[in-house]
Amino acid sequence: MSAVGTEATVDLRRLMHPSSIAVVGATDRPGSYAAQVLLNIETIGFEGDVWGVNPGRDEVLGHPCVPSIAELPVAADALVVAIPAAGVPGVIDDAGARGCGGAVVIISSVTGMHPGPRTAYAAAKAAEIHLAATAAQELAADGIRVNAVSPGSILFPGGGWDSFARNNPDDFASWLQSDLPFGRLGRLEEVADVVTFLLSGRASWVTGANVPVDGAQIYPAARRFR
Repeated sequence: MSAVGTEATVDLRRLMHPSSIAVVGATDRPGSYAAQVLLNIETIGFEGDVWGVNPGRDEVLGHPCVPSIAELPVAADALVVAIPAAGVPGVIDDAGARGCGGAVVIISSVTGMHPGPRTAYAAAKAAEIHLAATAAQELAADGIRVNAVSPGSILFPGGGWDSFARNNPDDFASWLQSDLPFGRLGRLEEVADVVTFLLSGRASWVTGANVPVDGAQIYPAARRFR
């Protein structure tokens, strides 16, 4: 922040041109959003510093890892939060305390938007969406954008939907026809592309939003309540 007269102004350089990104929950596990975001950052040729935050790793996909946000060597301009919902509010607090700025993206789910089975999971994901909207209001004065991304059902090798499709091909095909307007599930890179955009300066006027990446999915699960 800098002061001009009696009015405070926000340094927008971190919003428009982030020079560093931290991925909280960094992993190289195939099928994870965190891994795909790290790969996307490399694909677009991002030239700044990229760190992972994971207490169990020293390195992920060629990027150094630290145990916590507090131990980042510098305050990152942008954060991707890809951890279970219960830990997200603490991450936001830690990021503020560390002086991180620019942009935060929380990975939620369409299950937080539409009623479906797994009540506790749905409630947690809905809370993440609300957290993004609330934190965006609270942190705007510090020049920090906060958004949520809500993926629909994503297909990748070894994942739950891959297993379901192989073990229940008829049920899977019926579900695709009834609840997926495009007749297919999403791909990891389609989610990571949106996250990468929201971290970039091209999304500098997007904050407090929840962005579904779901192909207009009608129902968030293949099974019903009963």
